[in-house]
Amino acid sequence: YCRVLAAPVIPVGVTFIGTGAFMYCDGITAFAVDPGNPVYGAQDGVLFDMNRNMLHTYPYGRADASYEIPEGTALIGNWSFVSCAIASAAFPGSITAIGTYAFLSCVKMVTVILKPGLTGLGSGAFSGCSSLAEVSLPEGLTSIGDSAFSNCGSLTELRIPASVTRFGWMPFHGSDALTLLANDPSAALDY
Repeated sequence: YCRVLAAPVIPVGVTFIGTGAFMYCDGITAFAVDPGNPVYGAQDGVLFDMNRNMLHTYPYGRADASYEIPEGTALIGNWSFVSCAIASAAFPGSITAIGTYAFLSCVKMVTVILKPGLTGLGSGAFSGCSSLAEVSLPEGLTSIGDSAFSNCGSLTELRIPASVTRFGWMPFHGSDALTLLANDPSAALDY
C-alpha cells in the first residue's frame, strides 16, 4: 500500500521478495533490477525471476490495456497481477500454471485465452474479475482451484476440457450467469 512508491530498483543483494510485497503500490509503473542480482530480473518493467521462468509482479500502476506475457514464461506467480488495469492478456504456450489469486480483482479484464501446456489454475486465479466475459480453457488443463472463477458476473459460458479431473472448493461461486459446458463423459459433468 505504498501509493507514492514510483520506481523501485531491486538491488544486487536482494535474493527474496515475498508474495504480494508490492501489492496496491499504485504508483509503480515499472520495476528495475540491478544487473548483478542473481535471483531477479525485469523485462519491459515487469518483475521476473532471473531466468524469466516465473512472472513475479506486474506493476500495479501500469495503465496498459493489454499485456503479452513473454514466451518462455512457465509460471504466473501468486498475487502477480492483483487489481491490474489490463483488459486482456496474451498467454504463451509455455505457461504451465497460473498461481493463487494471480489475477484477483482485475475488474477491467474481459478476455482470457489460455493455450495448451497449461495444467493448473490456482485458487482464486481469476476471482473478482467482474468484467470477464470470454475464457478459453485448453485441453490438457487438469485442475481448477478453489474459487478460481468466483464472482465473475459477466462470464456466461465456460467449456470445461475433458482433461480437467480436479475441481477445488466452489470454483464458480458468485458467477451466477455462468453455464458450464462439458463433453460426456467427464469429471466436469460429475461436478
